[in-house]
Amino acid sequence: MPFRPQVIIGELMKTFGTNTNALPMSREETKTVEKFTRILKDAETDDLLIQSDDEEEVFGGIVDEEDWKPDDDDPSACVVPDKVNFSSGAAIDVAMVHSAVEFMTDVRTKKLRSFASMQRRYRFIKTQHDMQKLRVFAKNNEIQCSRVSQFSTLSGLLRTKVFEAIDDRISIDKFTLRRLAVQLNDEHVHIEGFQASDGWLKKWKKTNGLVSRHVTTFITRANYVNKELTEQAAKKFVEEVKAELATLDPDVVYNCDQSGFTKEQYCKRTLAPKGVKRVERLVQSKDALTHSYTILPMLSASGKLAPMLYVVLQEKGGKFPKKGHFSPDNLIIRANTSHIMNKQLMVDWVESAVCDPSMPTEVVLLLDAWPAWKNEGDVQAAALSGNTVHVRSIPPGATSFIQPCDLYFFCPLKNFVKKVNAYIIYSGITFKTSERDNLLRVISAVYRVFRAPIFQSCWKYGWIQGGYIDDQHVKVETPSKFCFKVSGYCSQKKTRDTMCQDTAFLLCPYCKKVLCFNHWVGCGFPAHKCKC
Repeated sequence: MPFRPQVIIGELMKTFGTNTNALPMSREETKTVEKFTRILKDAETDDLLIQSDDEEEVFGGIVDEEDWKPDDDDPSACVVPDKVNFSSGAAIDVAMVHSAVEFMTDVRTKKLRSFASMQRRYRFIKTQHDMQKLRVFAKNNEIQCSRVSQFSTLSGLLRTKVFEAIDDRISIDKFTLRRLAVQLNDEHVHIEGFQASDGWLKKWKKTNGLVSRHVTTFITRANYVNKELTEQAAKKFVEEVKAELATLDPDVVYNCDQSGFTKEQYCKRTLAPKGVKRVERLVQSKDALTHSYTILPMLSASGKLAPMLYVVLQEKGGKFPKKGHFSPDNLIIRANTSHIMNKQLMVDWVESAVCDPSMPTEVVLLLDAWPAWKNEGDVQAAALSGNTVHVRSIPPGATSFIQPCDLYFFCPLKNFVKKVNAYIIYSGITFKTSERDNLLRVISAVYRVFRAPIFQSCWKYGWIQGGYIDDQHVKVETPSKFCFKVSGYCSQKKTRDTMCQDTAFLLCPYCKKVLCFNHWVGCGFPAHKCKC
């Protein structure tokens, strides 16, 4: 027989009467009406659980034997281990809830057990509401995890997947993260209406310590898969060179590497008002931001730079103009159709730089996997008579973590040049660094600074970091920190009888004198040259 709320209400009216005077209800009366209304509606939909003091008494009806199976209450709807919240505030494991649902129906009588019996066995059952929740689980054949617990589970699954992708060097953007979160929810957690909103993703990233970062290095999958082999080859190479260094003078062991520089170096960050979206700053020449030159320094294991720096400029037709160019005494300058080195320039570099009279007659060169250097015989054959060149080839893919010049030379060098260009722009000096002669003046002056003995231990750090040397590195100031920590005015003479009153630009690392830009670079005055 269907449940009839009208019958209940009619019986109550017989007992208590009706509100004939239409008196307004108090707050407590309103709450009581709401509670009775919910009870009657639950009873009407067969969702009301009635407690009985007699364990054998049926309080919820009999479950037909043909419809009931002990395995029907499988909590597999919650695929991952999770919890269900009950009235006491406790979060109970799904396995325990499943056990309670299974125990709630007496297998022999097919009757529902009493509240007291359930409470004695399962302490998390505190109220009739808890019993009603178990009854609903049994009826729907599904245990619903709490929403908070579901979100916690989803967050853990997403964290696992994302960090696996990070370890595998796979890019994860906002779009991919949202798709992954929705997919995991659909496959495992089943949170109703979940869409991975921007707010939820933002909170999730903050909780897991994740932020969007600029990609600094790109690698192929083949390189990543072979990473372990590369690291093993690199370790073996370092051990071999380290053993050889123990028997050699560190002044004859050099790491040589080429690097391209744009003609006008610039800092990618600057001060700007908070909230400004578009930041524009002056440069001398936009073309100079894309046109480059190449330098090829030689750094010894003792931290000394070779006396001569090899420089390749891109010139029309691969030739300098007839009028010539500025030729400082510490640069070997060559023209080419592009700034990129080739095999012909490699041979010239060996002859002119490696075999320079100021260099040792026998040297050991650590070279990377640049094609022109792959054939060690070609490099050795290019040496002039009376000179001997030994080549040690760095394993392909290992230059970023065992090549001294990459580890600690090019970065401080580019940082120094950027500061020079920034000073020129800010001070309004009439000195265009992209012009050939001015560019060579700056390269020469910077290289002279970097060869100062005070920075020898600084450049030795690249060898220490690569594992070739065990010496304890003594912390020293970089050229940028040492040279630009200056104030006041230039200490040089402007004429025979007057001192230069230009603003101080740089502190000479040799003589510790304060120099203005023009005296340092040699613009309008002879360049300041201390003995290297």
